Amino acid sequence: MLNAWVGQPEGGILNFATYSYETNGPGSPNLAKNIAHKDRHLRWHFIYFGYSWKEKRARAFVRFFNDDQEQQFKNINHFLTERFLVYLGVDIKNPNHFNGKLAYVAFTLGKGAF
Repeated sequence: MLNAWVGQPEGGILNFATYSYETNGPGSPNLAKNIAHKDRHLRWHFIYFGYSWKEKRARAFVRFFNDDQEQQFKNINHFLTERFLVYLGVDIKNPNHFNGKLAYVAFTLGKGAF
């Protein structure tokens, strides 16, 4: 599971979340990291969020107009699945966080996808 969303629209953050089925000790298997958007999400930007089963690593990357930001998740274990669900759109609880404009959306699997 890889999730990305605008966590705080005004001057705030982009949230990136995943899980790992082997965590150290008790607690939640859910993991999250943020990238500050500083209202740059209102202009063109590129978001990549990928997972490598081979490397046990997830990478969140955002290219803004004049800056690149990245977060790494290491030692991540995901279950292999037979089905995938991709949802792009407005969150019912936060309908004003997304204007509906998307371009060049891709979902890639296999060798070299990460």
